[in-house]
Amino acid sequence: MAVKTAGSALPSDFFTPHPRRAKGKERAAPGRDCPDVTAFSCATPPPCTGAKRASSIRSNVSRLRARRLSTRKTMHAPTREPLPPIEPFARSLLMAQCRHASSLPEPAAASGSSTPAWQVHRWHQSIRDYSSGRTSDLEEAWRAFEGLCRADGCESLEVHDMLDFASRIVAAATDRHLDTVLPETLRELGGMVLGITRSLSPRLADGSLLPDRLRNRCLMVSAAAMEGTIDAATEGLDELLVTPADDINVRPRQHVAEVLTVYVTALYIHQSAQSVLEFLLRSWPSLAPYLSRAQNIHVPEEAWAQVQKLRRRLADILVRVEQPTLILAELEKALTPFQQQRFGEYLIGVFRRMGEALIAFDVLEAVRTVRVPLSPSTLLDVVKALVRDDLFGQANDLFASSSKYITKDKDFDAYQEAGLYLFAHQGDVPRAQQYYGRLVQRQAVNASHTALMLHAHAVNGDTRRVAELFYHFFPPIASSQQVQPPSIYHYTAVILAYAKKGDLLGMNTWLASMGKAGIPPDAHVYNIILKSFAQRGDLSLIADLMDRMRTQGILPSRHSYTTILAVFAERHDVLAAEDIYKKALKDGIIPDRKMISALMDVYVQSGEWRGVVRTFDYLKASIRRGVRLSIEVYNTLLKAYVLIGAPFRVVANLFQKIEETGLRPDAHSFSLLIQSACDSGLMHIAKDLLEELDKLATEGTTHVRLNVYVLTIMMGGWLRIGERARARRAYNRMRMLGIQPSAITYAAIVKEYATDKSNAGLQIAQEFVRNLASPEATEQTWMETSSSREDALNTLFAPLLSAYARRRRPDAVEGLVAQIEEAGGAHTLGTLTQLLDVYRRTDNGEAVRKLWPRIYEKAVQHSQANALLTDLDREDTHDVRGLGLTLCIPLSIYVDAMSSAGFHDDVARTWLQLQKARLSFDSHNWNHLAVALVRAGQPERAFQVVEKVIIPARRRLVSQVTAQRDRNPDSPVVERSADASSLSVEEEEAFIDGMISEGDLPDGETLDTQSYLSPLRDRRTWEVKTATRKGGEDLESHPNDFAHGLYILHQVAPSWHEWKPHTLLLVMLQDVMRHLSRGRVIQPVRPVGAGPEMFPSMKELRERRARAAQILRNIRQTCPNTLRVLERISMKHKSVRVRAIEKRIQRDGAIHY
Repeated sequence: MAVKTAGSALPSDFFTPHPRRAKGKERAAPGRDCPDVTAFSCATPPPCTGAKRASSIRSNVSRLRARRLSTRKTMHAPTREPLPPIEPFARSLLMAQCRHASSLPEPAAASGSSTPAWQVHRWHQSIRDYSSGRTSDLEEAWRAFEGLCRADGCESLEVHDMLDFASRIVAAATDRHLDTVLPETLRELGGMVLGITRSLSPRLADGSLLPDRLRNRCLMVSAAAMEGTIDAATEGLDELLVTPADDINVRPRQHVAEVLTVYVTALYIHQSAQSVLEFLLRSWPSLAPYLSRAQNIHVPEEAWAQVQKLRRRLADILVRVEQPTLILAELEKALTPFQQQRFGEYLIGVFRRMGEALIAFDVLEAVRTVRVPLSPSTLLDVVKALVRDDLFGQANDLFASSSKYITKDKDFDAYQEAGLYLFAHQGDVPRAQQYYGRLVQRQAVNASHTALMLHAHAVNGDTRRVAELFYHFFPPIASSQQVQPPSIYHYTAVILAYAKKGDLLGMNTWLASMGKAGIPPDAHVYNIILKSFAQRGDLSLIADLMDRMRTQGILPSRHSYTTILAVFAERHDVLAAEDIYKKALKDGIIPDRKMISALMDVYVQSGEWRGVVRTFDYLKASIRRGVRLSIEVYNTLLKAYVLIGAPFRVVANLFQKIEETGLRPDAHSFSLLIQSACDSGLMHIAKDLLEELDKLATEGTTHVRLNVYVLTIMMGGWLRIGERARARRAYNRMRMLGIQPSAITYAAIVKEYATDKSNAGLQIAQEFVRNLASPEATEQTWMETSSSREDALNTLFAPLLSAYARRRRPDAVEGLVAQIEEAGGAHTLGTLTQLLDVYRRTDNGEAVRKLWPRIYEKAVQHSQANALLTDLDREDTHDVRGLGLTLCIPLSIYVDAMSSAGFHDDVARTWLQLQKARLSFDSHNWNHLAVALVRAGQPERAFQVVEKVIIPARRRLVSQVTAQRDRNPDSPVVERSADASSLSVEEEEAFIDGMISEGDLPDGETLDTQSYLSPLRDRRTWEVKTATRKGGEDLESHPNDFAHGLYILHQVAPSWHEWKPHTLLLVMLQDVMRHLSRGRVIQPVRPVGAGPEMFPSMKELRERRARAAQILRNIRQTCPNTLRVLERISMKHKSVRVRAIEKRIQRDGAIHY
């Protein structure tokens, strides 16, 4: 391989010191502007060169940061000649760098006025303080150096002081995080180092110690690299690296490690991480002693500190390489077999230690593909790393294949330990006991092994067995003499068991036992408890735990915040998720890929497509910062495409592009692809994909296996198109493979029968549910995949509750709610909402009134996000802003039912209560409120709702979705602006037309006129049709932009189209205008049993006509946009739907006058 040039060819005297030439940009001619070093006397050494004035240093050093990727790559062939003698020590560095003129003054003449001794001493002290690290003010130290240059050409400064000063400046760049290093500042610092080394070079020409001359040479190479003269630095570094190790004593080896550190830093900043990886492969024989842990170099601790720094910096850079496996194809050409093994093991170890287990696994497989052997310890270390990332499919396959490499007795115990570690974390107790037993036979059991056995049972939530084993391993002191007390790992395993079971009392009991044993819980213990609370969705308990952690001095970690974000994803709570993300930043948390991906998933689950695109763009731009795009990130993006209803061809192309990046699709990826095919009605393609997946799994070419999720998707797809026989075959296949159906599987079956046209199907579904949920049922393993028993029961009963509610069967719904309680479930917002809906459908306003307080109380318990967002005393005021759809749906049902029943004051009080509680009302809520205001006899306020809320909200959303996409956002959080951009006349016309268009989206669920037998009952199927019709070819017009299709789709997505007046409301407002124009005042709907209304007198009729005329004038003056919408809809031909709504209004008596 060869290095691509970054500058001119190297002159022959690269390392020979020269004085600076006259200031200017022109390149000097050899031998003319750069005289020989002998032209200067020892009393007047050459002035310092290569730096700008110190006044610009402070601002630049304080804001070091990385620039964008460069396309240049390092491909220079190394020089393999012995180290040349020091006397002719290369003469070309000046030729490569002389364009950097010094701004320093010439040194003072010998006959000039001398500098006071105290001033010289102060300058010396300033430089030494900075060099030793006692101060960090580079600006002051550099001014002192400038002063010494003026005074005596730095002759009074010792050689080692100048070398230390230059080394400290180099460290100013290499000590900083990569993301804070600016290329401009790196060049400035390199110029300063170059100036020092040039001032020093004449004093090292003859009779100097070899280490000092070598150190100066290292600094000159560092300066060249920092200034971006990569060719010159590469050649100088190659000469240093080929020096035999015996020729370099301990301390110079430290300086070589120092120059390596700055070289790879500069190579990354000025070029790319890929260039660093190529350099690493090219120079591996020389770098191996510094990097390979298998080659122990015996150096003192002082040198090891710099070697460790080099290793950390290289790891930080290598983890930023986008496709590190590609370079492994060059292994055989570049290295010997032994070197290939060491290089491969080094790369695997880097990615493993940096938390990139999947990349380490990919590198491992790539190394094995080119037939490079790897040590058993490397294989087993990767197995454990995969387990820590819950990548059990890859871990199982790698562990199974590693058994043939266990040939030495010392590797046997490590193999058994890895097997115990692997199967314990999967909860596979029998196999964990098998490997534990072998360790017992070999008398190789230690405390970590007993903790793993506890962990194996804990994963399954088997608290009884975990407690028994704990007391077996650590019997009470009274009954047996205890050799070794339990450690925090043993207590953690027991607490995990109770957390899995959701037993709060048990967790508190064992936490108390830990305290009595003098073992305080650490962050890992708290994270286990936090995850348990997250599975319950109890934010109040999470907030209490976070407070307890802070009280004990344990700050929440990235893992803690990632867990909380996952809770908000389940709750579709975008606002709270954004607030908690910002709070994490405020607490000093630096988000990693998992945390940012969790925020992205919140946007996906909530249908905030703009946020999905922005977060993905942020992650894509963060590759330079070391945040790698993993398969989990792409799966989240793929999930967004599926949920928004992208056509199958778009999802399939994205799936293929993911494979082209070098990432391997996992089970989730395949499930989403098959889901997209099912949603598009392409069941034959979904079937072929499933068979292909099964074939790949059987052949062992993929680590993906058929699971309950993908088979449930297939079963649901067949049920959706009425193919019950094929759905049954999919179900039977699941059982034949030993895969336990989940609550979602059974819910799909229940939904199909519950929506059957005949009541017989409904009876079958009810009997099926009763048998599954019966407390007498012997096996209820179908609940294990759900987060809790309550969640499993709610998932199972939801289709049946909805079916009976639509059939207006309150007795049946109440009976099902009772069954849920008997089966061990509890009332949730979902079940109470179904009960509320059936009361509404049966016009039971009193039952709705009595049930609502229970719903509101449950909502308050459900929403405790404000407790997480403040470190202050928690407010007494309820905060339900993050409930979103959870409370907005029952609120719409409540408003509709209460206004129809004539309870208008209740509607007003409830709306005000929720407004104070900061609920984010959705479009359906505002539409229902407008209808309720008409029913309450307040049509003017109903018009105001449309004019001041619905239309402006739609205008804001139109402005947001059509805004220019920021491809390099500085934050993944969506910027929310309350201002709407102005629209042109044409845009305004299109805007008005958009609010009256029919067919884009059915009205709110509680006001729609479609029956439960509607073929559009599966929302995603309809969304796929809409996206296919509206997206067009532009969805795939940018093949290299993974998020482009989503960006286009979110502009036509139904989410923002919901913000428009419902057809029912528009028809009702038209009717209101007709009544008002005829002098009729809209009267409120009266409650049932209120008695007949007295016929108005002539005087009252005249007053009503006057009031109607005034209301009409007010509406015309204050609601012009709403009237334009009504005018436009009146000009259109009435559709069948509009006529049906008009008849419904007349039938229900929604408007009284």
